[in-house]
Amino acid sequence: MLKQTIGAVIGARLAGKTPAVGGATGALAGAALPAVLARIGLPAVAVLAAGGYAAKRVLDRRAAARTPAAPPPTNPIPVAWSGDY
Repeated sequence: MLKQTIGAVIGARLAGKTPAVGGATGALAGAALPAVLARIGLPAVAVLAAGGYAAKRVLDRRAAARTPAAPPPTNPIPVAWSGDY
């Protein structure tokens, strides 16, 4: 029961960040997730986790490539040097 409740809370929070999926859908998916993960076994969970991590890295790199970098300053601030240290 506790696994399903924690899964539902996590699923609802993750679904809140995704506009295509509502909070109730995320909660249902999160509640079902512990049962699904228990049935498929540890190696499959490890493969799914590695795939999710790789997908996140690819999406982050694509988002960083779309974001333009800040242009260099055109008028740098002059620094006065008195020659004394």
